[in-house]
Amino acid sequence: MGFYIENKKNFCGVFYDAPLLLKFEIYGEKKTISTLTLNLESIHFFSLDKDEQLVQLTQFIKKCYKGQKV
Repeated sequence: MGFYIENKKNFCGVFYDAPLLLKFEIYGEKKTISTLTLNLESIHFFSLDKDEQLVQLTQFIKKCYKGQKV
């Protein structure tokens, strides 16, 4: 469950088999080139307030776009 970004060049979401990992996938030529993950459990995501959750998600997406390892 998630969202495609930039005309389906990227995907950001959660897979049912690993619900505590937010995955960012980068696609090229009909295959996945790279997958970056954010472990929601390790940052205690669900105990954060909504503003801090948004900060964590925003930082993760920005890092993915910069090509940094998360």
